[in-house]
Amino acid sequence: MLSTLLILSFYGCQESTPEPAKESAIPEEAAQNQLDTADFSFINFVTANKERASISFLYNDIRMTSLNDGVRKATGSIAKLIVAAELFDQVAKKRFNLDQKVKWKDLDRFDIGDENYDSWKSEIGGSSPNLREVMKGMMLFDAHPNTDYLMSLLGMENLNERPAKMAMRRHQVLIPFVASYIFCHNSFGKDAKSHAQAIGLMNFADYREEVMQVHGKLLSDSSYRSSLNLLEDPVLDSLWASKFPLSAPADYSKMMQEIVLDSLPKSSSALIKSELETYYKNDYSPGRYSRVFFKSSDLGTQLNHIVYYVTNQNVRLEFCCMFNDLNPTEKKLLKQELKSLPFRLSELEESRREFHNAFAKL
Repeated sequence: MLSTLLILSFYGCQESTPEPAKESAIPEEAAQNQLDTADFSFINFVTANKERASISFLYNDIRMTSLNDGVRKATGSIAKLIVAAELFDQVAKKRFNLDQKVKWKDLDRFDIGDENYDSWKSEIGGSSPNLREVMKGMMLFDAHPNTDYLMSLLGMENLNERPAKMAMRRHQVLIPFVASYIFCHNSFGKDAKSHAQAIGLMNFADYREEVMQVHGKLLSDSSYRSSLNLLEDPVLDSLWASKFPLSAPADYSKMMQEIVLDSLPKSSSALIKSELETYYKNDYSPGRYSRVFFKSSDLGTQLNHIVYYVTNQNVRLEFCCMFNDLNPTEKKLLKQELKSLPFRLSELEESRREFHNAFAKL
């Protein structure tokens, strides 16, 4: 079930993200024994494991840190910011209205057992949601059915033009979340190992073509979901994770900079502020920051995090980190560090200097 893959994110939302389909470079038990959990720090971990980390940190438009920031890794849920940006652009152009209602059957067709989707539906209640609420379910609850519905509504061609419009040069084209899960986990009469080997050999273009065919079946055939025989296997989970579109921290920092500097069309920028950032600003840092956004992806051995802040004094920060081949202890400790690290970097000169100096040597 898709729900078995979803893990609580840093700030109480539930997130999912991809991971490379390979064994961790460090055996899990040995790696956990090597960690001094009492003295664990983000800087020390990255310094000792730089091959598993990619970081981009901008402060007032100055690139303070760029460690492997052009190295592409699987993106996962952080790519949902691209979907939200395209939604706001089309709403600004009057193609859609955030108050327009969405039929449950149009969302449920993408549900194959997503606990995040169930949590969001429980909050909504029985009434039909509007587009604003569907977007909230995608971003705050990380509900994949919401994402795939919005992808079909907005158009994949429009979505795949969006990264370039936001100065992202390295981002692969997007693929639907639920359809890709189905393609990786539907047995097609094969055992998990042979199925994984066959998909693992596919290049991204061929893989995406197969995924889009599954997406089309979900849209056109109401009985398609009942015909699925989805396998629960960690090998297939990792396979699904490894096949998400690739991008790099430098791309995500640049996209966030475009948003923060209001480089997008004025009406789109206004919607991002009023319809997206408001959830994070009101709930997380009332009165301290004029603009706030964060999104994480967490699945298997991978951990990605993006965040931007603008303080009331117009101090700006854009931060992206992407990790792979993490064991559970490493991931838990990094998530704990990331709860406060971006705030320290935005507020404390000493923290910024320490961060910059540590990675300038690598």
